[in-house]
Amino acid sequence: DTIMINKVVNVIKEFFNKEKFNPKTFISGIQEETYYNEANLQHDLAIYIKENEEINNDIELRLEYPVTKLFDNNDLILSKKEIDIIIKLKKKKKVFEDEFLIVELKYVKEDDGIPLALLGSLKDILFCEQIKLINSRDDNYKKRKLHFITILLTDKLNWTSDKHIYGTFKLMETINKTNVEFDLKEICYSNSINTVKKGCKNIKERIEKSKELKDDYPIIDNQILFLENHKILWNKIDEKWLYYINKF
Repeated sequence: DTIMINKVVNVIKEFFNKEKFNPKTFISGIQEETYYNEANLQHDLAIYIKENEEINNDIELRLEYPVTKLFDNNDLILSKKEIDIIIKLKKKKKVFEDEFLIVELKYVKEDDGIPLALLGSLKDILFCEQIKLINSRDDNYKKRKLHFITILLTDKLNWTSDKHIYGTFKLMETINKTNVEFDLKEICYSNSINTVKKGCKNIKERIEKSKELKDDYPIIDNQILFLENHKILWNKIDEKWLYYINKF
């Protein structure tokens, strides 16, 4: 149901442009950011989706849903274990196929370990690609329709480098431009810092353990390979927050 998927996407976009991103008073009259960690953001986004009057009667939603449950395979190894948010579209007519929207979310705070957090957003896209691959390959699930959204939100805007992983996301360009586009397909981090190289190695080691994936993702250290090309557009909220919503 493309119409319903687009409605959910529009609700997510609406959430990211609400004034609720402005600081608010919480303790002792001190203003603080509403979203102090990723779990807080994930929870509020899920509630916003569930309470939206236009779609709330047409969806069911779960948080931190084990990917092994989606495929009823406890031995399945993908690059992540849980789906951040999974939304099931209810069918008004009796049809055989189930339809789901899978949402992966990353919130990169200015005081986080930025390179690994950014690598985590690439891992989210990789995870979604892997789910899509397994779903298309397994005869039991060919009647299951899956859609994917990966989201990255950050409150860091003063980027100081375009090296290694920062250059992948074209973050330096976002300082002076509102809409910056970048592509993700094949990324090599052989000349990058150790935290990124180690993070890539951990991803590859997990794929290597997966009998379902190891033949599709060549095990090369310091490299991220996507099965699809992802064209992603950065957006800003009040020149204070930077985010993208990648739908495929």
